[in-house]
Amino acid sequence: ARRPGTPPRGRLPLGNLFASPNGPPRVAGAVLSAYMGSGMVPRSSSAPVRPAIRAPSAARRVSPRSSPSLSARSSASAGVAGLGAAVRERLVAMARPPQLSSGPPRRGPLLGLALLCVALLPRQLVALPARVEGRQLLVRNVPVHLKGVCWNPVRKGGVHPKDLDFRGFVEADAELMAQAGINSIRTYEAIEDPEVLDVLWSKRIFVFNTVYVWGGLPIEKVIDRVKAVRDHPAILAWVIGNEWNYNGLYVGLPFPEAVKRVKDVADLIKSVDTTHPVATVHGEMPSMDTLRHLSNIDIWGINRYSGIDFGPLFLQWSTISKLPIFLGEYGADAYDSRRSEPNEADQAKATMELTGQIVKASSVHPPGVCIGGFIFEFADELWKDGSGDPYKHNIGGVSPGGGPYPDFTFNEEWWGIVRWDGTPRKAYWAYAAVEAPGRAPIEDSQLRGAGRAALESRLKPLRTQACGAHAACMGKIGFCCPSKQGIWDRCCSISVTARTTPPPATTTWRASSGHSDGRPDGRPGGRRCPGDYLETPGVFLVGKFQVSKVGCKGTAECQFLDLWSAEEFCDQQPTCTGVVLNPFEDNCAGQLGCYTARHGLHKTDLRGSRIAAWNAIGGRAWIRHDRAGCPAGGAPFAASPQVSQVGRYVFLGHFKAVEAQAACKGIGRLAMPKNSEQRRDLLAFLEAGKAAGKFSDAWPQNTIWLGGQYNPTAARWMWNDNTRADDITWGGGQPSAAATNQMAEPWLCMLLNGDVHDAEAP
Repeated sequence: ARRPGTPPRGRLPLGNLFASPNGPPRVAGAVLSAYMGSGMVPRSSSAPVRPAIRAPSAARRVSPRSSPSLSARSSASAGVAGLGAAVRERLVAMARPPQLSSGPPRRGPLLGLALLCVALLPRQLVALPARVEGRQLLVRNVPVHLKGVCWNPVRKGGVHPKDLDFRGFVEADAELMAQAGINSIRTYEAIEDPEVLDVLWSKRIFVFNTVYVWGGLPIEKVIDRVKAVRDHPAILAWVIGNEWNYNGLYVGLPFPEAVKRVKDVADLIKSVDTTHPVATVHGEMPSMDTLRHLSNIDIWGINRYSGIDFGPLFLQWSTISKLPIFLGEYGADAYDSRRSEPNEADQAKATMELTGQIVKASSVHPPGVCIGGFIFEFADELWKDGSGDPYKHNIGGVSPGGGPYPDFTFNEEWWGIVRWDGTPRKAYWAYAAVEAPGRAPIEDSQLRGAGRAALESRLKPLRTQACGAHAACMGKIGFCCPSKQGIWDRCCSISVTARTTPPPATTTWRASSGHSDGRPDGRPGGRRCPGDYLETPGVFLVGKFQVSKVGCKGTAECQFLDLWSAEEFCDQQPTCTGVVLNPFEDNCAGQLGCYTARHGLHKTDLRGSRIAAWNAIGGRAWIRHDRAGCPAGGAPFAASPQVSQVGRYVFLGHFKAVEAQAACKGIGRLAMPKNSEQRRDLLAFLEAGKAAGKFSDAWPQNTIWLGGQYNPTAARWMWNDNTRADDITWGGGQPSAAATNQMAEPWLCMLLNGDVHDAEAP
């Protein structure tokens, strides 16, 4: 219950960190963890917490009138009730907005105590009330100027909105933004995840959160979106629509209906949150009639692309409205259609000039009318050319007569101030150099010379290491490939389809091992022509080869540690019809291997539904098929001396880079030729494969993936078994991305002639 004299929900004083006006609080997260001292011990789930803290003296205790009510959280807060005002003041300081003119907060002697409280106590997020006063946007009575970016993070190869991944990119992108002095973002979809906001707030980045952009969404959904994050200090304003006067809220609503929808949504937002202003983004200048109909809008955003000058925009606005204005989108793309080539210099020029005009019109210094702007956009989006390949940087745009400098053509996939991989463009450094009113400028030494080079080297790999850059890591927060500790998450080498569907069926192909007597162990006996093994879901092989009869290893039947060994054995047995993988742990009985060669008919009715269950838990079967041109009926063949040193290599088919990492699991691993002997064996296999029609001189049939990746933490190439890849036979001009950003092409591949290249990860 609210105590008499306390403010209503949504205007909770900052000192009342432990009260809960809106349901159960969340546990303290990443924002506060950055303040942890080296002497702190993490809380263990098994060991009791024994805080070695004396209760403060009576003189330092807080009186009941000034302390927040903790009765609603008695069980959680009992251990901290006596810690006193200094602790609360420390936590309050962590929730404050950016220091506009002062340096970083001082660390007092009770820092460790405050963090011990965080470990014991649930956290209640505290909204920072923002309000419009005249033409200013105030936070805690301080006018704010937005040095912002439009943020819509979609990985290379992904599409919007299906692959929009705030969680996957927030760590990397927030770091890149902070280094450029960016203090705000505008989204095109709602951020409803407090953990994403935690990361942004740790960098003191505010959010203009778009909660309604698509007219097909029932407007009642806005209530849940607002309630989900209205108490987070990173939220600065709610946004409705994007150029809805052009697109009818992306469903083609007639203009009068679109106006009414925007008005209704604004009313709904204000019914559940009076702490933050409501904004809308309009294409170019709205009419006075539109402004009258939407009198419940607090701030207006304008998207404008008019070359390198906004013209009379700010003067015009001052004559038709007393509200503040911001630029919802502005800027220039990095491709010049006049010359059919990238043009970063003119993108940077437009960034400097247009942002400078926004700063001059800033309402931080009256009589300015503009609270700032969001440059379009933070990073390239490779999905935007609908006729192109989302894995490639496509060229294509429209020229409507007006548009961005210098070619007045919208090249949709080239707008980022950083490239899709996070490499800063010249526009990034130009934007970083702009001084936002009310904020300390970035030191010049960071933007030029050795300081800039060092910073750029640190920033380049961030986006490619982000979890969001890898399809199978989508939804994970932070860095996955690798982490900041240099650890590669398992999701880095899993294809996205493998998460939801069984592994794709494979057809394996092996060259002859070339034993002249027909048996690898030198014993007499005929050998069949090597077969092709086709993985066949829904079947099972029942006939077992007994260890006592054929002289193999196993506890009862013949067992093998890998697929190709089982296939080689199967080729030696005239009655063998395929190989089965038994889905059990620890390499099955005796740890001798889970692959077993089998004979007899393959069945699809293994006691009714049991075969389905066997498949579901990982059971797999490969059926042997004789190759064309081989002797029928299991007749022996003469091994070719040209392929006598092929090693144990198996050809599975054609895969993309990430898929290839997963395709070999359960069968073996990707080829890692570490020395001249292993390279010779691999090249002999490739030659045999080419003769068999598996490879050719045409791309991509002339290239194979190797089991190696670039590790940006170690700044070197590594094999997948975590050993250094020092002896690489690079082709001419390779690795091609070494001089720019190696994480843009982090994989290893090899041509049929043995030349190794770096490669992208489509």
